Amino acid sequence: MVSSVILSSLASVASFIPYIAIYLIVREIIGTYPDISSLNAPQVIAYGWLAFGGVVGNILLYFCALMCSHLTAFGTLYQLKVNFASRLAKVPLGFHVMTGSGKLRKIMDENIEKIEEFIAHQLPDIVASFVAPVAILIGMNTGNYASFASDFMFYLLFVPAIASILMKTMYVNSNSMRILSGVESMDAILARPVLRQPQNPRSIDTFDIEFKNATFSYDEDKEIEALSGVSFTAKQGEITAIVGPSGGGKSTIAHLIPRFFDVTGGSISLGGADIRNWIPVISWNR
Repeated sequence: MVSSVILSSLASVASFIPYIAIYLIVREIIGTYPDISSLNAPQVIAYGWLAFGGVVGNILLYFCALMCSHLTAFGTLYQLKVNFASRLAKVPLGFHVMTGSGKLRKIMDENIEKIEEFIAHQLPDIVASFVAPVAILIGMNTGNYASFASDFMFYLLFVPAIASILMKTMYVNSNSMRILSGVESMDAILARPVLRQPQNPRSIDTFDIEFKNATFSYDEDKEIEALSGVSFTAKQGEITAIVGPSGGGKSTIAHLIPRFFDVTGGSISLGGADIRNWIPVISWNR
């Protein structure tokens, strides 16, 4: 575990190297601007290699730290489970009856596994988070620590402010996508065609229902027809049975009569009048 802590600390120090190298590159460029031709190219390239070395070093050191921490975590988990099982074998059977095997299994499997995550991942990260500020203080080649502390506090306060702005920007972008999806859903509803209202509604005296070569499709492209050329008459006062297999269009016929939908071909009449010309549409303003 000690080796994991040391390697994680070194990885934390190495993670600062690319940022330092980038800072040095930017300083070189600003120092020669606008006369870029006087830029010390070999020095800038050396800083670039320094940044690359810092990235590679950080990855390798952190990988080795995780390898060591995982080996320690697995050994710890094995010993904990052995001790736990050994203890369970020695306690009175009444304890097992009162506690239940499910709860004991959860403690042995889930709760002990949580310790593995802490040892293998979180503990090295905690150590690295404490080592990083110390490494910055030691690495600063300055005798004016008061000025350094002042600058460090400035960046310590400034960086979270920038992070907060970036988080808000990310939240706005994510929220905008959800809003856009909602608007598209509403537009899809608003784009649906309304039920056609009759200009001159007709009155009827009888209630015979007649389908004349009625055709209907649920699909907007009308490639698959639920009804195709259906014709029949249901007389007023008589019982008319519509029979057929499932999916044969019985429910569709029942939906077309009260104008849940309008036929795409042919017509449906009630009392001799096309239902599209006599059934009034209720106004929502009433």
